[in-house]
Amino acid sequence: MKRMKEYKLEDMMPVKAIEQKIWTIFDILKSESVASEEYHVVLFLLSLYKDGIISKDTLSNQGNVHEDLNRRIHDSDNKATKQYLQI
Repeated sequence: MKRMKEYKLEDMMPVKAIEQKIWTIFDILKSESVASEEYHVVLFLLSLYKDGIISKDTLSNQGNVHEDLNRRIHDSDNKATKQYLQI
């Protein structure tokens, strides 16, 4: 019996899939009572996560998250990471 190829939503319509993920993120933010004035912080953290600068462990660390983020950005040799210094 021949198996049908599975198609992921991302393969069929990548822009639509990304858009759906973004709306899902904002739905989560609304349900968690994050003020819209703080969305920029959340988007900044998502960007750091996407670029591999932080992980889930970084944010769940019991230490000072601000100091840890600052250290990771300053100590990185990655040119893309240095762009976060402006932010």
